[in-house]
Amino acid sequence: LGGKRFLAALEAAHAAYAAGHPDRAERLATEAESLTGDRSVLADAVFLRAQVRYERVSPEADAVLALQAAALVPDDDPGSAALILIEATCAAKDASDPGLLWQAVEHLRRLRLPDGSDEALANAAMIAWADILDGRPERAAAPIGKLVRAARERPLDDLHRVVAGFSGLLLADDDAVVEVMSAMVDDARAHGKLTWI
Repeated sequence: LGGKRFLAALEAAHAAYAAGHPDRAERLATEAESLTGDRSVLADAVFLRAQVRYERVSPEADAVLALQAAALVPDDDPGSAALILIEATCAAKDASDPGLLWQAVEHLRRLRLPDGSDEALANAAMIAWADILDGRPERAAAPIGKLVRAARERPLDDLHRVVAGFSGLLLADDDAVVEVMSAMVDDARAHGKLTWI
């Protein structure tokens, strides 16, 4: 029964967040956390609360919780950790907090993702963001360039397209950014999707 209650609470939390009710989403996610000790599902609930914190509190609060969520993900699920760390890295960047950014990057460096996968390309690009902010842009050009080229050559999911767009901006590759983001907008319109840029 407890497991079913947890799943119901977590599903309701995601539905509330998608429907634009962040306060309800956070309450339900907190309730879900209290009903389980499973690290994977705890990570999901904490990650949802992190996203709400960006809107309700600050990017810094989001990054702190997202890092906690990523630490909960089991080692055999690096893909889930990678998705959460995109949130942590972006929030830390938006918060202009180098300490949180470096925490996220150190976690990114430990992930073992399939070579050439979209996740691995995005992971390497976000590590490169830290190189740029640390005054070492020469180390960032190659990994960022690979992600941006991939986004121009094949369809990536929206999250990785956004990472590619931000990455292209950091290299001042405006033409690539416009191409990638325009394709994302066109795709959203064609399929009736809600998204953000």
